[in-house]
Amino acid sequence: MCRAVTCGVCNKKTWFGCGSHIPMVMDNIPKAEWCECKDKVDVNGVKYPAGPKRCYSYEWPFTNSPPHSAPHRPAILPSPTAFPFTKSVNFHQDPSNQPPTPAILKAHPSKRNSHAAMADIDPLATPETDVTTQTILLHAANHDIPALKPFLRVPGAASAQDPETGFTPLHAAIAACGPVSEGAAGSEPAAAAPASGDEKGAGEDAGAVEDIEASAIATVTELFLSGAIWNDLDANGETPGCLAWRLGRKGVYEVVVQAGVRAELLLGMMGGYDPLSSGEESEVEEEGDAEATAEEVPQLVNAAESQESTGDKKTPAPFDPQDPTDVNSRDYLASKLTSTSTAILDSDANAVMMEWETDIMKLSATLLAPSPGLRVLNIGFGMGIVDGFFAAENPSTHHIIEAHPGVLELLRKPDHEFGAKWEAKGEEGRNKVWPGRWQDVAPALLMAGEMYDAIYFDTFGEDYGALKMFFEEYVPGLLAEGGRFGFFNGLGADRRVCYDVYTRVVEMDLAGVGMDVQWAEVEVPIEEGLGKEGEGEWEGVKRRYWTLDTYRLPIFAQPEGASVPLYSSKSAISKWDVP
Repeated sequence: MCRAVTCGVCNKKTWFGCGSHIPMVMDNIPKAEWCECKDKVDVNGVKYPAGPKRCYSYEWPFTNSPPHSAPHRPAILPSPTAFPFTKSVNFHQDPSNQPPTPAILKAHPSKRNSHAAMADIDPLATPETDVTTQTILLHAANHDIPALKPFLRVPGAASAQDPETGFTPLHAAIAACGPVSEGAAGSEPAAAAPASGDEKGAGEDAGAVEDIEASAIATVTELFLSGAIWNDLDANGETPGCLAWRLGRKGVYEVVVQAGVRAELLLGMMGGYDPLSSGEESEVEEEGDAEATAEEVPQLVNAAESQESTGDKKTPAPFDPQDPTDVNSRDYLASKLTSTSTAILDSDANAVMMEWETDIMKLSATLLAPSPGLRVLNIGFGMGIVDGFFAAENPSTHHIIEAHPGVLELLRKPDHEFGAKWEAKGEEGRNKVWPGRWQDVAPALLMAGEMYDAIYFDTFGEDYGALKMFFEEYVPGLLAEGGRFGFFNGLGADRRVCYDVYTRVVEMDLAGVGMDVQWAEVEVPIEEGLGKEGEGEWEGVKRRYWTLDTYRLPIFAQPEGASVPLYSSKSAISKWDVP
């Protein structure tokens, strides 16, 4: 019998049973062996330390087959340092921590099959490791649904996570596919994927791609049916969808996106998650909310009261593994803003608005208000970029809602472009800055009977639930017949899979209120100062909120018969031919 073991780090194959190799214990399960890799490597998203190390490998026994015809499967393993149920031999380690040599094995024959000795010094035999989790990950990596199903009956098992790599069963099932080769039909090169010629993806044809993806899709689907979480992060900050995209597995990626859409729609129907608090805090908050409701009457004339109410409601922020600090509207409105030549930052160095968004804002204003004399409403002034483009078209009405006291203070300066002189132009009420949160101002605008031909929404520190509330409860009453509504689409823009999920969620939610959407795709010059954390445009910014090369600009409620052409050239944004 001839057998092969593939190193989980360098993908080097070692053959056994051919007469020229030292035999090792064979159990038809993942086993550990020494690897002489010296460099730090990245195997399917798992970072391994430099130097000699134990690494994972799979072995497949096969009979009457020469080594060159052996089937190959990449070593996709849950953890680079622990695999509890291996029965591999324990090699005696020399003082210099070098890999065992034939001479060492010959000098210590008792060590070859000494499981008792292995328990003393081998970290693979430590009892702390969760055997069940590793078994689930193994079956997921093998796409072995019959073996996986009994484990999935336990609640939470579908989202079990390796404590070191963060791999979930979804990660393991997707990573086991390996990267798609450039020669595979209908494939694209997988960015940042390993380039070894021994990889699973090497030499794949269309049939092989389809077979491995079909197996992975079946496993991933089973995991989702059992409660797997679509956006769980591994130790490298990758979701299962991120991993599928990087490996070029489009079919698997689509399944993850669909699962994400279902999950987010369900959460939206359930009202999302509300932060829990102690009983006393809840009572105080309820009393405060009741008093505010009783005392406040929607008005547009008392700026002081509007500003005092800016911190009443805290909106939940999405989980960020890089920075657990909650970014929310209440803290933002209470923070001190810092203006630079290219951005506005809050007190925690979060970017509120940046100059690189200018081309996007210009195109948004052009598509929302393509002709003079329209009625315009913008929620969120920020740096005033989009309002500058709106004003250039000489609208008949131009209203701005802004909540941050620091921005409002700037707007009150006599020489500000949108200050008192701007508000005094034209008829009374033509140009107006409404101070306060849109949650307080929008109801008053509805009661006053205000109508607009173009509405743009771009707030900071609010989640998708706030945007959804606005277009469900206020846009239908504020948008005139034939008007257009848009917003800055940064939903999930730090990860492609999240961006794709929320693109579809927005479409479905807007369809629920009778609006159709068309997307104008704008190329983002990601390589021109936007590609690296803390560098270029992101210098001095706590975390970059944009990582993608394409911006999807949404336009809702187009006039009947009109359409927005898809657009993907950043060089001619200023030449957009509006229909």
